[in-house]
Amino acid sequence: MRSFQMKLALQATLVSGVVLTLFGLGLWHFIADSHQGRLDRDLAGLAHQLLVAGDHSLADLDLSAEQVAIYGEELESAATMLTDLHQHTVHRSANWPDAVTAQTLPKATQADRTRLPDHVHRNDDGHVDRHHHATIDAHARETLIEPQFTTVRHDDRQWRLVGLSDTHSTLHVALDLATFNANLAQVRGVMLLAVGAALAASALGGWWVARRALRPVRTLTEMAENVTATALDQRIADQSADLEFERLIRVFNDMLERLDTSFQQAVRFSADASHELRTPLTIMRGEVETALQRATIGSDVQRTLASQLVEIQRLDHLVGKLLLLSRADSGSLRPDRRRFDFGNLVRRVGEDIPALDSDLDVDAKLDVTVELDGDHDLLRQAVQNLVVNAVRYNRPGGWIRYELEQAEDRCVLRISNSGAPIPTSDRERIFQRFYRVDRSRTGDHVGLGLSLAREIVRIHGGGLELLHSNEAGTAFELTLPLISGRIT
Repeated sequence: MRSFQMKLALQATLVSGVVLTLFGLGLWHFIADSHQGRLDRDLAGLAHQLLVAGDHSLADLDLSAEQVAIYGEELESAATMLTDLHQHTVHRSANWPDAVTAQTLPKATQADRTRLPDHVHRNDDGHVDRHHHATIDAHARETLIEPQFTTVRHDDRQWRLVGLSDTHSTLHVALDLATFNANLAQVRGVMLLAVGAALAASALGGWWVARRALRPVRTLTEMAENVTATALDQRIADQSADLEFERLIRVFNDMLERLDTSFQQAVRFSADASHELRTPLTIMRGEVETALQRATIGSDVQRTLASQLVEIQRLDHLVGKLLLLSRADSGSLRPDRRRFDFGNLVRRVGEDIPALDSDLDVDAKLDVTVELDGDHDLLRQAVQNLVVNAVRYNRPGGWIRYELEQAEDRCVLRISNSGAPIPTSDRERIFQRFYRVDRSRTGDHVGLGLSLAREIVRIHGGGLELLHSNEAGTAFELTLPLISGRIT
């Protein structure tokens, strides 16, 4: 549920669902009330017609085929009961429900005894003319004074009752609502299907609208992903952007402009400072070396000059690394590609390990010959930085292992040691410049080795990452593509 598109689609579906539900409920109540009102009018009209026709004979109190045709099949099951002024039953239909007693009968409404026309109009096809039905309804509305209806429920069955009376008798008509409820159930089922289909359509429509609405955001994201530290000059076009996103794109482009300006200033400062420092450091180094040669052997002056020479060399190495990094940042660091044996380069760098620490156990697996196109000096410096780190961050009398192997279209160099595990909080930061895991260590280590090695590997199209770091050891993995090289 972290997807904004999903949230937007669900919210649209929820709003549509609430609207459809409210509309469906309102429509259902309107339809149900309309059908109930129509049924009550037909029931009242039938009761009035039967009460008027009762003057002929008691048999006229039962529904005829013509009346069923006029009022519809819903009133076919209507039952009648006629009582006199003393509440004695004069007539009761055979289908009168036993559940309807004198206590459940509605209050009878006084009706006009004016007779309705005895003739019934028919169409040419023999069916009863609906105009006659309308005439009966109109007459019933004119002669009935707000008839009262009641619904009796018994054993999951319902009856609708109405009563009419005149100066001689009272007539009650009871109608079984099974057919009426069945018709309403069909209408309700159709409405539920319609609302469900409309809700599903609104969900699909909401998803489509959300996806279409967020298309500019995806475009902006794709363009932003192509912006890198070496390509801050890229800008996002806003000619075809919507008004709501035009300002966002403009702000983003302005931010890129500021970042590009600041980054270029920092790169130029680093490059200029490194370049300007090379000359005085070279002069100082030459003068200190000359003075060191003239100093008395074993004197305090010689020891002081030797210490100063070490510091100058450390500064010279630092300036050299900063110059390389500034060139990499500016995109001006271009490797001088030549074909050479990368395995031999690793082997020669590994031969320097005993000179750095003779107590370490070195295990090398370099049984392959790797020929690739690359800058020999830059890659040597990258491998050397990894080896120096493996020696520096190791236990006394520990071990170092490095192996070179083929993996599909690339070569893989793994260098591991028995050093203490790198804290989890530092693993994401060890490739940052000037960052040191053990800040108590000084010397010529300034925290640029890993970052410089990664930049060198990157300009060769490869990668450098921390493979693992635990009690069993710490391992780094360097990969280089074999685009024009081969492994034998």
